Amino acid sequence: MSSTSGKREARSYLQRFTPTTIHLPYLGRSAETTPKYTKKSAFPNSEALDKRNEAYVNRLLDNNATRAAIELLKPTDTALVKPSLLAPKIVEEELHVALVKIRDIDSIPDATLHGVGRTLGQLQRLGLFAIVVLDEPKTGDQWRADANIRAERITAAIEAYGGKARTVDGALTTLASDSSPLVSLPQLILAPLSRGVIPILTPLAFDSSQTIVHIDANNIVQTLTKLFSTYSPTSEPPVSQPISLDRLIFLDPLGGIPAPDRPSGAHVFVNLQQEYAEIEESLKTDGHAHHLKSLQTIRSALALLPPTTSAVITTPNAAAAAHARLPEAEPEHPRIKNPLIHNLLTDKPIFSSSLPTATSPSTQTTLLKHGTPLLTLPPGTKLTSPNVDLKKLVTLIEDSFRKTLDVEHYLNRVNDHIAGLIIAGNYEGAAIITWETPPGNPSAQKVCYLDKFAVAKRSQGVGGVADVVFKAMTAGVQPGKLFGDAEGIVWRSRRNNPVNKWVRLLPSAFLPSW
Repeated sequence: MSSTSGKREARSYLQRFTPTTIHLPYLGRSAETTPKYTKKSAFPNSEALDKRNEAYVNRLLDNNATRAAIELLKPTDTALVKPSLLAPKIVEEELHVALVKIRDIDSIPDATLHGVGRTLGQLQRLGLFAIVVLDEPKTGDQWRADANIRAERITAAIEAYGGKARTVDGALTTLASDSSPLVSLPQLILAPLSRGVIPILTPLAFDSSQTIVHIDANNIVQTLTKLFSTYSPTSEPPVSQPISLDRLIFLDPLGGIPAPDRPSGAHVFVNLQQEYAEIEESLKTDGHAHHLKSLQTIRSALALLPPTTSAVITTPNAAAAAHARLPEAEPEHPRIKNPLIHNLLTDKPIFSSSLPTATSPSTQTTLLKHGTPLLTLPPGTKLTSPNVDLKKLVTLIEDSFRKTLDVEHYLNRVNDHIAGLIIAGNYEGAAIITWETPPGNPSAQKVCYLDKFAVAKRSQGVGGVADVVFKAMTAGVQPGKLFGDAEGIVWRSRRNNPVNKWVRLLPSAFLPSW
C-alpha cells in the first residue's frame, strides 16, 4: 500500500522538524516565529488541528514539496504549524541534520544532479539540513583536481534552485589513508551549516605531515556520526551547536540493498536487529561486496544514534524526483514520489514492506533502521510461561485496543493452543497466533488464527513496528518455519477497521462483513 500521512505521522513531523525562528542572511530577509496553536485559534479542538496538519503533510506528499512549503499561510490557517522556509540563526536551536553520501557522481547526468540539488534544498526548507560527502575512488594523477570539480558540480546543482553550498577543506585529518579520519575543525562544517549553507566534503584529508591524502568516504560517514552522536561538551573536540543526526542518506547509482525475492528490486525496509545476519550472508554469497560495505557502514552508524534515526539508500534518479517525470524520462514514464521527502514526512517507505513481492511494485530504495529485536516463541508456548512477561503483554494489548482485557477468561480460551507468539522489542508490539478448529469438530484440520495483533499506541504509525511483526508472522507460514505445514493465517476484521484497505492488497485476504 502506498504510504500516506495520518494524524500521528503529521503530528510527529510537525513537532520534530518545525523550527521556531528563521533567518537567511544571503536573502536579507527573516520571518516571524511560526504560529502555534492556542485555545483562541481558528481551530478550537485538537481533532480539527490534526486534520489540518494531516492534510498539509499529505499535500506535501502529493505535490511538489517546494511549492507547498513556500506558500504563505492564509489568515484562517493560524492553527496550522507550518514548516519554516529558511534556515535558523546560529543560536541554541537544535539543528536536524542528514549525512548525504553521493557515490560515483561522474555517472550522474547534469539534469539528474540538478534534481538532487533541488531535493536537498527542499529537505532544508522542511527542516532537515544536509552535509554532503562525495564518495569517489582515487584514480589517475589528477585526483585532487577531479575531487574539486566534482564538488563544484554538486554545488552548482544546489545553487541552481536557490540553495547555498560550499566546499569544506581542512576539517579532516588522518593518521593513515585506510583509517578513520578525525574532525579536527568541526566549526568549518557547522558554521556554514547553521547559516543554511550545505557543506560539501570531498574524500580528502591532511595526514600527519600535512599532505593531502585520499580517504574512504564510508570512514568519513562513521567519523561524523561519532562526532554528532557525542556533541556534548565532553566530546573531543567539543561541539557547542546542538545537533540531531536524523538521517543517513546514500545516493548510489546501484540503488538499495538487493533482495533475493525481488530479482529486479531492493529490500523495502530492513530491521537491522532482526535481519542483518541473513542479509549479510546473502550479499556475501551473491558477491555484492559494494552493497555489503554500505550495509555494514549504516549498521555501525545507526548503532550510535537514537532509535528514531533511519537510513535511506536510493538512486540519484529517485532522489531527483519531484512527483513528476524525470527530465531524461520518456513521456510515458510514470510519475514517482521522491523517497527522501516522503520518508522525512512519514518516517516510512513509499509502500509497505509487508506486501507480497508478487503484488508490490519494484523499488530501488531501501529504508533501514537499527530496529527492534524480535522474540519468536514456538507452538505450545503458554502466555504464562517464564519467558513471557504476561503483565507487559496485557498492558500492550490494553494500550493498543484501548480496552480492558479479561485476563482470566482470555487465558482459559487460548493458553492451551498457542501456535506462535511474536514479541517486538520491550513489548512494543506482539502477535498471538492460535490453532483453531471448527466449533463442535475438534478433530478437523487445525488452522492458524491471528487472535491478537497489538502495537503500543506510541509506536503506531511510526518506527515500523507493525511491519516488523507482520513480516515475521508471514515468514512463519513456510515449510519448516514457525507454523510448520500451515497453509496460511486467517483473521477477522470489522467492516470499519482502517487496516482493511491494506489487508485487501494481500492475496486471498478474507474480509467478513460483521
